[in-house]
Amino acid sequence: MSEFKRQFFVYSRLVHVYCSTALFSLLFFFSLTGIFLNHSWYQSSGVSEGYEEVELSSTQLAEWGLSDLSDWSPDITRIQKFIESRAGLSSPQSVEIDPDFAELVFEYSVPAGYASVLIEAGEGRLSIEKEAGSLVGLLNDLHKGRNSGVAWKWLIDISAGLMIIFACTGVIILFQGRRYRRDGIISVLAGVLTPYIIWLLFVPSI
Repeated sequence: MSEFKRQFFVYSRLVHVYCSTALFSLLFFFSLTGIFLNHSWYQSSGVSEGYEEVELSSTQLAEWGLSDLSDWSPDITRIQKFIESRAGLSSPQSVEIDPDFAELVFEYSVPAGYASVLIEAGEGRLSIEKEAGSLVGLLNDLHKGRNSGVAWKWLIDISAGLMIIFACTGVIILFQGRRYRRDGIISVLAGVLTPYIIWLLFVPSI
């Protein structure tokens, strides 16, 4: 065996080992939640809801630019800071401003839940409505990357890339040992062909 080939197998084994250890928890997580999603285990009975009303003073309305209904100029940044300090909600998915009714609606989406904040300037009232799903629903949404933010989406992409490297280095290591090479190749081919055959014969199509 040439020195290059020997070094290639050595580094492939190292990459394979460290990818497997780094991916241990993520492989477990995505495998488990894949089973949850495949069987629609959402546990809708575990949903919790919350509602809160806050009376707004005339001073507060003035600071937010909501006191003069004839010249309505909401200070969205200041209002968002208050909502974050009061309810722990940041980065709204959407903000709707209705000057005709002097209302603002902040919508927040999170994995397995949502929150909505309604400000009625004419009534001097702020309403916070929350709904949080079950633990299984939360895990399922994290699996899909739904409403999970940029950092979590990057984690999914990076872990998927590492899984590809993990699989490829495993096949490379297989070719290093002659003893298990034949059975290993058969196993790889079976792993490739089995999903294709099941899809071809049993998955509905049009």
